[in-house]
Amino acid sequence: MRIQCTKKLLDRMKISAAEAKKAGETSAAEDFFCWHANVITLDRRKALIFVNNSTRLTVIAYRPKPSAYKNPGEILETGIRELFTALGIHDDVTEQYLQKAGSCLITTSGTRSQIARMNKMAEGAAWQSLFFREDKVLQTTASVELANDVFAEGKELLVPEEQLFELLCRMINVSETEWDKVRDVPSYRLKITIDLENYDIYRIIEAPARARFWQLHEAIQRSFGWLGYHLHMFTFYDGEVTPHQNRMYYSKNCRMVILDHRDPEAEQYHDPEKYEIYKDRSLMLRDVFEKCDSCVYTYDFGDDWEHVITVEDRIKDGSGKIRLLEMQGERPPEDVGGEGGFEEYMRILSDKNDPEYEATVQWAEITKAKPETMEEINEKIRFLT
Repeated sequence: MRIQCTKKLLDRMKISAAEAKKAGETSAAEDFFCWHANVITLDRRKALIFVNNSTRLTVIAYRPKPSAYKNPGEILETGIRELFTALGIHDDVTEQYLQKAGSCLITTSGTRSQIARMNKMAEGAAWQSLFFREDKVLQTTASVELANDVFAEGKELLVPEEQLFELLCRMINVSETEWDKVRDVPSYRLKITIDLENYDIYRIIEAPARARFWQLHEAIQRSFGWLGYHLHMFTFYDGEVTPHQNRMYYSKNCRMVILDHRDPEAEQYHDPEKYEIYKDRSLMLRDVFEKCDSCVYTYDFGDDWEHVITVEDRIKDGSGKIRLLEMQGERPPEDVGGEGGFEEYMRILSDKNDPEYEATVQWAEITKAKPETMEEINEKIRFLT
């Protein structure tokens, strides 16, 4: 596996340009096993970035140990394994890729266009650094985000994950229609229930394991018809939670919260010494739901609409997209005043003679969910992953 290093990285590795093997010419097939590498500064901290010549797939090692500069091939190989696993690539295909790539060979950097691609991905990594996990060196969640971005390549548009899939199919000599020989897309069947007594309001969605929690948030918002202008968070407790149990989960210890990345002050209201704290762009569903079956999603910290999320099934090979499978019930209107306000709202609507009936109906036209079919909702959420 050729690692084509910038002079800056070679200096960091204490290797002179004269000592490093000259990059030389490579074919398109060889480029699939070549990675450009550089050391960059993100928020005053060092990071190693590796960018594949053919696909633009990016491996990011944040605050790497000094040993990483002595053996960059080792951290790159580990990063490839993690990234391929997150993207659903079969383990045996990953091993074939690494075997064909061969042992690590340190060379000088390649063409200007290859360096430009690497620099472009470094810009993406810099933006993603806002959501890096401090407890991890390899930032695989950020790499998955970048793998799904769209980049211009001349007059064509390139999605790194799609390019990877195409080249892996060629590598093992199968048609792209035989994608199951290259990858599975592990997914979850999730039931999201608004936790209200006397009401059964829920949505069931399928979401790939590699989806990030901000994408799950967007799917919940759109499938219920929430308007999305309030903050949110996900809360995980010791033990599982169940809807319609009179909020018994409040008696459990909180072990982790996942906060709205749009709120820079959110962490001020939480205690990192009592539980783990992350932003919703920092974690994939697989990071959490492989070990637990439920959590609480709270939307609007004034009305406190609590949705219990339950993992109903773990699917080995899903669609690869977030999609709505089933729906029941209409959500409460926005800003109705929480559960008590919703009960009062329903009481007024049940009595046409109530003096507030007409005004409440007019107000609800603005704040209640608009009627939508499953097809219309799925059209809105299909681009989330």
